[in-house]
Amino acid sequence: MKRRDLAGTLLTLGVLAFLAADSTLYFARIDVTDHGIYSFSAVTRNLYKSVSEPVEITYYVSDRLRKISPVPQQVEDVLAEYATLSHGRIHVRSIDPERVGVDLSESGIVAEQMEIVNDDERTSANVYSGIEVEYLDRHDALPFVSGTDDLEYALTSTLKKLIEDRDWQAGILVGERGRTVDGDYSLLAADIGRFYDLRILKPGEPVPRSLGVLLVLGGADLDKEDLRPIDRFVMGGGEAIFCAPGVSVDTTSPELAAKSLDDTPLDDLLASYGVRVPGELVLDANAKDFRTVQEEAGQYLWRDLGPYPFWIDVRKENVAADNPVTRNFEGLDLLWTSPLVPLDVPGVRYQRLVESSPSAWLMKGRFSLDPADATSYDAVRDEQPPGQYTLAYALSGRFPSYFPDKAGERSAPTRLIVVGSDDFASDLLRYSDSAYNLTFLANAVDWLSGNGDLLAIKEKSQWDPRLDKIEDPGEKARTFRFAEFVNIGLVPLVVVVFALRRAALRRKLRQGAGT
Repeated sequence: MKRRDLAGTLLTLGVLAFLAADSTLYFARIDVTDHGIYSFSAVTRNLYKSVSEPVEITYYVSDRLRKISPVPQQVEDVLAEYATLSHGRIHVRSIDPERVGVDLSESGIVAEQMEIVNDDERTSANVYSGIEVEYLDRHDALPFVSGTDDLEYALTSTLKKLIEDRDWQAGILVGERGRTVDGDYSLLAADIGRFYDLRILKPGEPVPRSLGVLLVLGGADLDKEDLRPIDRFVMGGGEAIFCAPGVSVDTTSPELAAKSLDDTPLDDLLASYGVRVPGELVLDANAKDFRTVQEEAGQYLWRDLGPYPFWIDVRKENVAADNPVTRNFEGLDLLWTSPLVPLDVPGVRYQRLVESSPSAWLMKGRFSLDPADATSYDAVRDEQPPGQYTLAYALSGRFPSYFPDKAGERSAPTRLIVVGSDDFASDLLRYSDSAYNLTFLANAVDWLSGNGDLLAIKEKSQWDPRLDKIEDPGEKARTFRFAEFVNIGLVPLVVVVFALRRAALRRKLRQGAGT
């Protein structure tokens, strides 16, 4: 009997060992998370169908990094799953470039300096953790992989570009003198530039038809002829994002001086496409805190001035749930934004992409934006009933040309996004703590440039990290009372009852043992 049990045990262990060794051929995973964050998206699973020749993926990783970090093993697990799902069309290997002497100077792979602790001794070393992808005669690289949070998006994007053999290009045009991409929109440029070849355009410069999407940031100083290349791009079916405020705010002035941009050429251009941006600002009860940096005792610290209604904290219930850009909403803060007015242009379809809360109000005419003087905008609030305003539109269809000499001309079918703010896309997001603004813009770029299928990958990991404040005073008071009851009353009561019951049970057991 014992021999039979031993044989059965050995047979079972043998089967398990075989399955473990052959797990690259037989792979299964159960993912019970809400958004399937541990499962590959459909675009990744079906990528192999577009592959006509083998894809070579090489992970260049330093052995020194393996010894101190779990990241290399996690990356290799992801790459092994790519190979498994590819039906043999993706080949994966790992190499320590220092050990085998590989020259990576022209590969795009870079080393990062990292601190290594051995036997209480701290040293710095350059380590590699980059991925090179080769397909036919084309190759691309992920210079340094520090984790797996966005690895599927980065790797699938790279594979898709190589397989489709097309450049992903995005253009940025800054329409306000005194602002530059490097000086004012560096975070946005760096984020988009990770996956798109970025073209910085000057006002009036021809817009290449090869661009997947054009971002127009502001427009206070664009004249009519500066807009002609933009109009030609749209007429040819080009897709664009217009971050177009109706009010210009001088963020370099202590009082935040503001002026209306009513009737600018850019406003007229957008009106011809179907949306007007009035010279007004939206204020909202759902607001971000205004923060400044102060020096104290030789250190720079954030100083919080409290809620600032001009910095609108957009909530999930106020974005379009059926648009890929906002379907899995991570967050959005619009800084000094204007309301958008639809003009019902024939042939143009409108989708409200972003709205304020129903507790918003407007400021126009004489602007007072000082964050330290709440009385100025509270007074305006008391003068008008609360309302809800559209802050971003997604437009689609055939748009009429803005220029009179092109009267009657309509664009090829295309799509536009219009937002009533440009500051939300600027480096001010450091001060407003609004890094998720970049996610909104990156989603818009992907969607408009024809890479909307990749948004399914992002959606798995996107969630709104903010805890929404309770604005209603009665509901807030009830919530506080409930929290006090649970923490001060119910929890201690449960502990006391449990202790008394346990003491009574022990006393009963001792009495039973004594008899």
